[in-house]
Amino acid sequence: MSNEQSSISRRGFIALGAAATMAQAQPAKKKVAAIFTMYTDGPRLKSHAAVIIGRLLNGYSPNGVKIAPRTQLVSMYTDQFPENDLSRGLAKGHGFPIYPTIKDAMTLGGDDLAVDAVCFVGEPIPLDDFGIVLRDALPWAYMKPRLYWAQACPCSAASRYHLTASA
Repeated sequence: MSNEQSSISRRGFIALGAAATMAQAQPAKKKVAAIFTMYTDGPRLKSHAAVIIGRLLNGYSPNGVKIAPRTQLVSMYTDQFPENDLSRGLAKGHGFPIYPTIKDAMTLGGDDLAVDAVCFVGEPIPLDDFGIVLRDALPWAYMKPRLYWAQACPCSAASRYHLTASA
């Protein structure tokens, strides 16, 4: 038998307790599928997806206070890949796939819904060289988000989850 005793200071004990409490207090991040028209971030055109999905991935800083993301982006569907597309690099850098269909993005390539949430971001399309919606394309521009929704609903209906819209 050894007389050696391990000792820990009060500060060390409190720090261990605080670390254990913080580890338990962190809930699992919700899995999110991102469905959007295009992901661009340029001097002439910054897509809505660049703002919204960027905050899901990297958090945001209101009033200079960093808020870490509470979700995990696990899949992506993008409809367009313009010259200044950033979605492929984003997916590679964050380690999630871009799926060829909305259903695949929501099921992660399987048969059942595999995400906790879906983030839809529909850009008015098609655009001219300056990021302006072409006048003749206006009816189509507002149909695209509805088409996304129509493709997503059967996937949701086949599961025990249901999609709800919020603006």
